[in-house]
Amino acid sequence: MIIDAHTHIGAMGKDDRNVTVADLLQSMDEAGIDMSLILANDIAVSDDWRGMSADDILTQCAGNDRIKVIGNITISRDINDQLLRLREHVEAGVVVGIKLYPGYENFYPSDERLKPVYEFCQKFNIPVVLHTGFLLQGSPGIQEQAHPNSIDKIVNLFPELIFIMAHFGNPWTAEAARVIAQHQNIYADLSGFFTEYDEHISLEEKADFYQKMKEFISITGNLKKCLFGTDWPLYSQKEYLAAVQELPMKDEERDLFFWKNSSRIFGLAA
Repeated sequence: MIIDAHTHIGAMGKDDRNVTVADLLQSMDEAGIDMSLILANDIAVSDDWRGMSADDILTQCAGNDRIKVIGNITISRDINDQLLRLREHVEAGVVVGIKLYPGYENFYPSDERLKPVYEFCQKFNIPVVLHTGFLLQGSPGIQEQAHPNSIDKIVNLFPELIFIMAHFGNPWTAEAARVIAQHQNIYADLSGFFTEYDEHISLEEKADFYQKMKEFISITGNLKKCLFGTDWPLYSQKEYLAAVQELPMKDEERDLFFWKNSSRIFGLAA
């Protein structure tokens, strides 16, 4: 069983090509991936950006049991109204988490305006996924807001709520590892590491990835609190999976990493 915990659809393909759920399912079949989570990204990052809302994605999914959706909250709109819209989907089990985009939008994870989001997720036992690490080239965002250390404060305020660092804080992977090691309720997905839209992952980038993961493991002790994710369509699922499968893992770690963590945290029938 393999679950990709971090994918997107919409104008995310190379040269802003619009990719669909059908494209994702084809990629999953080619890579041997059983289930994918699609992250909504309907946020205010520029005047010409139109991201995908949870409703947009669910319309394309048409009840496909290989796809689940992670909704998003944008801090620029009425938060309680957004939560009200997501509640029906969460209760139906088709939206299984909420993504926030600190850095891309002007806020820190501990921003008081987000308290209703954390309370909502805690009430419905769904995780919060936080963007961490580099922002896309050309983004007007603030890198400091996406640093792994920015999560520390809010995690202490909501110790029962599970937080997931998207992109495991890259390039601040050692700092991410220290935060993960400190807190029981923080996990990380290993998506979005390599150069976006390259046809193949280079040997040099793989070597850099394995070196960073070696340091990560030296701090956390293992990969038991990590999730497999790719950030498709920025990367080939098949190539990303092959690169990650080279990481040294015991059988227990491998199961947790590739599917058990995602299945438990997101409440999936995997």
